[in-house]
Amino acid sequence: MYRSMLKPSCKMRSACRKQKRKIVGDGGITYWCNKAEVIGEYLGEYASDQISRGGKLKLYDYEAETTYELTIENLIAGIKALIEDDSIEVNLTKHENCFELDEDYLDSTLSDLIIQYAVFGELVYA
Repeated sequence: MYRSMLKPSCKMRSACRKQKRKIVGDGGITYWCNKAEVIGEYLGEYASDQISRGGKLKLYDYEAETTYELTIENLIAGIKALIEDDSIEVNLTKHENCFELDEDYLDSTLSDLIIQYAVFGELVYA
C-alpha cells in the first residue's frame, strides 16, 4: 500500500506529486466545475501538474457562475479541513506535523471534498 506525507509547509517532493495530481485530475468536481484553466505558464503536460509544481488553476463554478483559484497552499488546507471534519469517515490520518493519505482510498468523491474545502473553505455541494 502506497502512503505519502503532506506537510502544511510542503515543498513539492516527487513523493507528493502523484497524489496531488490524482486529487486535482480525478474528475470528481465535474458536476459543479465545468472548466479548469491554467493560470500563467504551463508547468507540465496536464493542468493538474500545475498544482503539484507550485502553479495555480482557475476553477469555473457554473452553479454559482464564479471562479476560484486552486493552489498548493489551499489544496493542503483542504486536506487538513477534511481530516478535521469528524462527520466524514475517510482513510486520512493526522499526525503531529503532517497528514497522511492512503492512495488506495483516494477516489473522485474524496477528491471532490478536498477541492471543495480548498476553494470554498467548506462543503458547498454535498
